[in-house]
Amino acid sequence: MHSEFIEVLVLGGGITGLSAAMKLEDRAVVLEKENVPGGLVRSHQFEKGYWFDHVLHLLHVRDERTQKIIIDLMGGDLKTCVPVAWVESLEGTVRYPFQLNLGGLNVEARKKCLADFSEVYFSSGDSDSDSDSDFNAASSNPTNSRSNEITNNRSYRSYLKNTFGQGMCDAFYFPYNQKQWMYSIDEIVVEGQSWNIHRPNFDEVLDGVFHPNEFRETYNTHAFYPQPEIDSPLRGMGLLTHKIAKKVNRLDLGSRVLALDPRRKLVSAECKGEMTEYTYEHCLSTLPLPYLMKICKGTPRALLDDVTQLKCNKVLSIALCIKGPRPESPGHWRYYADLNIPFTRLIFMTEFDSHAAPENGWSLLVEIPLSYRTVKFDFETILRNVLRSISELELLTPNDEIIAQYHWLVNYAYVIFTPETKRILDDCHGYLETVGIVSKGRYATWEYSSMYQNIKAGFNYAEKVTQVYDYS
Repeated sequence: MHSEFIEVLVLGGGITGLSAAMKLEDRAVVLEKENVPGGLVRSHQFEKGYWFDHVLHLLHVRDERTQKIIIDLMGGDLKTCVPVAWVESLEGTVRYPFQLNLGGLNVEARKKCLADFSEVYFSSGDSDSDSDSDFNAASSNPTNSRSNEITNNRSYRSYLKNTFGQGMCDAFYFPYNQKQWMYSIDEIVVEGQSWNIHRPNFDEVLDGVFHPNEFRETYNTHAFYPQPEIDSPLRGMGLLTHKIAKKVNRLDLGSRVLALDPRRKLVSAECKGEMTEYTYEHCLSTLPLPYLMKICKGTPRALLDDVTQLKCNKVLSIALCIKGPRPESPGHWRYYADLNIPFTRLIFMTEFDSHAAPENGWSLLVEIPLSYRTVKFDFETILRNVLRSISELELLTPNDEIIAQYHWLVNYAYVIFTPETKRILDDCHGYLETVGIVSKGRYATWEYSSMYQNIKAGFNYAEKVTQVYDYS
């Protein structure tokens, strides 16, 4: 048994842990169970030149300081990427955001969507004020009429219906969210769920009826994506975490954290069959909260029971390596609301980076949500249904050939907010604070946060520990 003392021990080498360790320099050691850093923010190469992100991420930064740090770090490999996304529904194909491009629907659907939106919009009081694209800002204002309505009726289904009307919900929001969450949207609460949904005013919706499928601002419009030179040995968003990891003083890969005793400030980890005990002064955990609570010695039984109620769906990702001419202007990704289509989204990796596949090919990433209850699944049946749907959508030409397919399961995909979630999180984080454990990151805090938010959380943690604030 090997033992050592570490000033700041970081559990998990995802984007949050790596960002914190980069700033902490030689004060920190990162323990990461995988043999590559990055967590969900990493990339795969298959078949000599077909690149895929493990989970698609765009970087949309909201402050100049963080943006400068990342751009300097990337050394010219990070490029502006204004996403173009499309929504495929039974009523027509429209550019994302759906609610701002209703003119792409058939006439009857257009009329119903506009009429139903008018009914909820003018009855809610929103017609007297400007639209608010950030629900969190609206919900923090107790005088906001829509905020009071949401507080009194917290289900996600009710929020969608009261925001967009029955027509838009029937055409897109209800079927898509049923597929996305694999959980009843009547039992999902809106808090934490809707920060990226644009709540339009009437003029915006009307403009989209007459002038659909034009560029319109969304929460991730001002985004970046790596586009290195053609001979780069690494591509995709994994290039970002790779460059952050290179700035980390010590990153112990293949190290699985097995136990944490906060009273003794002791962590036990296994690497290649050998056990190491680390004592620490500070501990940052980016591990999924349910796992952290389970391995944390002394966690009250009530909290251990509570964290079993935290839910998130899973996503099965299928990477298709395709030889043949690339689709013409498919957009960066396309959403699919039809319940008969097994996937929620198709992602065209070569739209983000033209060198994400050989010149005579393209990389297609397929996302299939699975229930949080899923333990086993019939992959061959899922694959057959995926290929059938892709064929029916006529995305492949007679000159296209799928030369290989790969798949992986993301066990922690999208957090599901239920009525008990906030209380459980408050209790868990309150307990961790009393024992000196800081829990940061998307699944450590159990929230739907962006990559930028998690990078900044890592930076902020490092500054708090060192009391050194970098405003350059």
